[in-house]
Amino acid sequence: IIGLTDAKGSTSEEAEWAVRRLFEILAEGGGLVVVFEDLHWAESLLLDMIDRISERAVDAPLMFVCTGRPELLEVRPGWGGGRLNSATIFLDSLGEDETRQLIANVLGPKGASAEIVDRIVAASEGNPLFVEQMIAALDDDGLLDAGAPPEEISVPDSIQSLLAARIDGL
Repeated sequence: IIGLTDAKGSTSEEAEWAVRRLFEILAEGGGLVVVFEDLHWAESLLLDMIDRISERAVDAPLMFVCTGRPELLEVRPGWGGGRLNSATIFLDSLGEDETRQLIANVLGPKGASAEIVDRIVAASEGNPLFVEQMIAALDDDGLLDAGAPPEEISVPDSIQSLLAARIDGL
């Protein structure tokens, strides 16, 4: 999809047709699922193109799975809804039990102290990315293997703080 714009920033019809045709040809082998992630960051040009291709590629066994935060619906209120064969699914934050289960699944047999798990559950507010990144950060720092005392382990209070700390550590 890179390079679909001309010098004025508008999508060329030929390039859009080529992408649609590529998807249709790939789908001939039994179907095709195309995943677009984080569309809340996408340019209008890409969103328009996805819209048009999904409307025009009706004879192909083709499915678009598009993920994005609720901010996408602020910019595109009709996105994914009100059209045939289209649906919007909202995912809530994980509950406390689900967050604990995710922590157990990510940690596996390593495990962690109940106090560390409690702190991650409280700080994550049900955000699975926070849980995964916090455990990765603790593992990268060797704090899970070393059995560091829970009071020595810092758990950031937001996903932004956690990701900033991980980036700083690079």
